[in-house]
Amino acid sequence: MVSGKKSYHRGDVRPRLVEAAVNALRTQPLESVSLRKLAQSIDVSHNAPYMHFADKEALWVAVSDHGFELLSAKVEAAISRNSHWKERLMAGCEAYVRFAMENRQHMLVMFRNATPGMERRLSPKGSEALQILQREVGAAIAEKHLISDDPQRLTITVWMLLHGLAMAQIQLGEAAGPFAGIPQAERVTFMLNHLLCGIAVPDQTGS
Repeated sequence: MVSGKKSYHRGDVRPRLVEAAVNALRTQPLESVSLRKLAQSIDVSHNAPYMHFADKEALWVAVSDHGFELLSAKVEAAISRNSHWKERLMAGCEAYVRFAMENRQHMLVMFRNATPGMERRLSPKGSEALQILQREVGAAIAEKHLISDDPQRLTITVWMLLHGLAMAQIQLGEAAGPFAGIPQAERVTFMLNHLLCGIAVPDQTGS
């Protein structure tokens, strides 16, 4: 008996399922996405996903990995276009929020709650994105631009501000929430300037 499903290469199915999952989240909540429906959407057998993912939580880890890889690349690219420590930090932070707004489906998975009845498995790629930010914060401290003896905690503080802004805009809308009176393009600069004004070493050279 000939299957009605299209032929496919096994190596193609995993990335196609990840892409299908992200697309599905544009129209339905996380809880409604199923491996069976995703298989149907890419025209493979309903058993095909289980050759790549043990369960739906494993799929979410793969989607998270992909999202964090994209995020790291965007942040790194933004930083690399600048040389001044503050401009590098600002550019990386702005890239984080911009990525979140342009990739809301990824963000919902990357920072999801645990699937009911399953232990949430963290993406190993998540720490890589944070390490980029910590590298820039650590360099600014080492060069005595910032006053801090704990680059890790300062990095987490900066990240919490960024992530809070990004998720508030995703969940409440860009024109709502506590930042409604601040233009979208100025929000990251506004937050970081207020944070850094208390820990930045006064610039005596103008550089």
